Amino acid sequence: MIAGMFASAWLLLASDREDAAVMLTVHRSLGVVTWAAAIIRLGWRFSYAYLPPFPQNMPEVQQRLAKASEYGLYALLLFQPLTGLAQSLARGRHFMLFAWQVPSVMTGDKPLTALFHQIHALCYWVVNLDAGSALHAVVDIYHRGS
Repeated sequence: MIAGMFASAWLLLASDREDAAVMLTVHRSLGVVTWAAAIIRLGWRFSYAYLPPFPQNMPEVQQRLAKASEYGLYALLLFQPLTGLAQSLARGRHFMLFAWQVPSVMTGDKPLTALFHQIHALCYWVVNLDAGSALHAVVDIYHRGS
């Protein structure tokens, strides 16, 4: 889902007006699915997940950083789609979500739209650096070698 979100965002930027509308609908719809999946996953994580203990030789600071990274990623996966939705709503226009048209619920507010866009873009870079980056790979490789 995350890869689809990234791909649809990049394709959106490279699309003509007609294709951009389709890509934006795909992007928004994937955002809703990602948000729902994160809520379900987090509920499962707190209710049923069995997590093995950290290795005995893993320093406590690394254990805390690992937990902070996990919960930070959950926070971003919950927050990121909400900033995108807020941006869409702040535009003050109807928009498509899946096959449905979401009506305008407020008048357009350009400064608020720009603020939510900036927050959404910042969260994109943070998710990209954490979830899809070398950071995760390097840490994983380090711990497999330990």
